[in-house]
Amino acid sequence: MWAAEAIGVGPSNVQGLVIGEHGHSQVMLFSSLRVKGKPVNIDEATKKRMRSLPPQTLHDYETLQPKRTAVGHRQ
Repeated sequence: MWAAEAIGVGPSNVQGLVIGEHGHSQVMLFSSLRVKGKPVNIDEATKKRMRSLPPQTLHDYETLQPKRTAVGHRQ
């Protein structure tokens, strides 16, 4: 998803490997990235953008969490 967004293609066209947990500890294996099965050369600026997207997405998601459960809101 983040690779597709960073390089401007649809997510269904991208394949690649990431190791580690989602977020700060994940490692993107840029050499495994393929678009429609073909290897992609990625410049350093795009790699930097790709590295910034998962932590930002995780932060945005955690910010949206209401910090409560649905059980407390039943009537």
